[in-house]
Parts: sequence; C-alpha cells; structure tokens
Amino acid sequence: MMKEEEDDDQALPEAVPGHCRVKGRGARPVWIEWKFYAPMSLVTSAPHPLVSERIRSLAILLNDSEKPRDIYTPHCLGYSRDVDKVTEDDHCRFGLVFQVPSHVPGGNGSLEPVTLQKTIHSQVGVLVSARLQLALKLSTSLLYLHSVNRLPKGLRSRSILFFEDS
Repeated sequence: MMKEEEDDDQALPEAVPGHCRVKGRGARPVWIEWKFYAPMSLVTSAPHPLVSERIRSLAILLNDSEKPRDIYTPHCLGYSRDVDKVTEDDHCRFGLVFQVPSHVPGGNGSLEPVTLQKTIHSQVGVLVSARLQLALKLSTSLLYLHSVNRLPKGLRSRSILFFEDS
C-alpha cells in the first residue's frame, strides 16, 4: 500500500492499528492513517473546505469496490475528523480508516504495517525477479493513482507499506 506524505519530512502521516465498530458487523481490526491539516484561520481550527473535499474524494476512491486490483490499497471504510467529543479539542487531522487485509492474521498483534525501507534492509539475498515483480506492481499502482489525479507526494521507500502475513 502506498500512502501520501506531506512535503516536510517531519510531517509524516501517523499509521496506527486499532479496532472499530462497523454498523451491523461488530468490531473488526482496522488501520488508521492520520492526515494532518493546517487550520483555515486563527479563529477556527476547521480545515479549509478544499482539504475536506480532497479527503472525502480520496476516501470514496479507496472505498470503491470496483477500483482496479492493481491499485494495491486496502479497502477504505471511511474517514473522520479527529475532534474530542468531550473536550471539543480539535487535533487538526483526519483519520482514513482502512480494513486490515484478509491475509493478515487478526489475533497475533501483527496489525502494524512494515515499510518497504525496513523490508529492504531486513531481506538478504532476495531474488532479482522478486524485486522486479514488486517494482512492476508499484509502478502499475502509481499509474492507476495518477490516472485519477491522485499524485502521491514524497514517494519513497518509507512511505510504501506492507502488512505481514502468516
């Protein structure tokens, strides 16, 4: 899976595992990617309407059951703005909620994704054919994202994520 980053190296989205209740389906493991935004003004911490619309359209795109398999992104269940219901503190971020892929075992705590960077450094002697196959899948996914005007910023090995399977 690829994730978008801000241009600033310090402002990387935070990805966290968790569980959520899906209406009519009970609790299920999810993965939340936080997207931070700059408040619209000093008076309000609300995001600019354009930012809200971009998050909404991204969630719709990643939720589409007819999206090509070659995009290689997990199914997006929705998104939410992170405002504390009790204190009304606005954390100036949206959370995109993704369904953990079905091949990931749910009970062993391995919901944390692994970056391509970490995978490259931990894998020794990986066949060239496996590397080329991965490069083809990544470039195909990027082609599909570009075709729908989604241009990932700061594409690098630490922004490409995998879930480990059993």
